Amino acid sequence: MVHIFSAKESDARSCQMFVENLTADALNWLSRIEANSIDSYRKLTSLFLQHHSVFMIKEATNADLWTMSQKESEPLRNVIERFKKVVSNIAITDDAAIGALRNALSFGSRFREDLIIARPSTLDDALHRANRYIEIKKETAAMVERQPKTSTPKEKARDEHYEQR
Repeated sequence: MVHIFSAKESDARSCQMFVENLTADALNWLSRIEANSIDSYRKLTSLFLQHHSVFMIKEATNADLWTMSQKESEPLRNVIERFKKVVSNIAITDDAAIGALRNALSFGSRFREDLIIARPSTLDDALHRANRYIEIKKETAAMVERQPKTSTPKEKARDEHYEQR
């Protein structure tokens, strides 16, 4: 037997389900509302959105992507992470996203030059290339760390001057 709910029963059930899924601050907010002041699901969700809209995260825009820029001495890894956070929240074509990425990179960046010389066909391709540049930087830093430190000519001259007797 199928039970068909009236509009009022359906509305009450929607309110009940909404309230059952509230936690922490949202539940605290609900407990402060005057009893019997909400008579519909629409009113409940409207009040909820009015109250909590100031806490909602602002959507990213294309402008956020095009105004990004690599800070002085900022590692490529950080730029790419910031870029991915913004690009994941907007609808943009691969060509436009690649252009915005290139625009965000500092002028002397080898990766920026690579994007110009060998234009990637997709944003995924560009991000994979960025990961390879990041890997090269990491590997180079590890190799430099393992190399024995050599003294400069100035340090060598000082060491020779103060011979032990």
